[in-house]
Amino acid sequence: MNVNVTREQSNLIAMEIESGHYASTSEVVREALRVWREKQIEKDLATLERAHAGAHERDTSPEEMAAILRIQKRVRAEMRHEGTKSANDSRGF
Repeated sequence: MNVNVTREQSNLIAMEIESGHYASTSEVVREALRVWREKQIEKDLATLERAHAGAHERDTSPEEMAAILRIQKRVRAEMRHEGTKSANDSRGF
């Protein structure tokens, strides 16, 4: 694969190799592509997060939210009960 870069980009690559940060042009390009891809993923993730922000609240009716909260309270109470039971079991009660 051949890649054309500007004179400025070529100089930057050469400086990175001369500094010892990279051993070859290929290493510089691979690193640049890796960083670019990470930024793209972060950008895509931010876009998705913005698109889905508040979706739970928008898509849940008041009745559904009340049911969710009731179930959540029941599960938390059961977990507390199980935690107390486990602690008592370990003490020999």
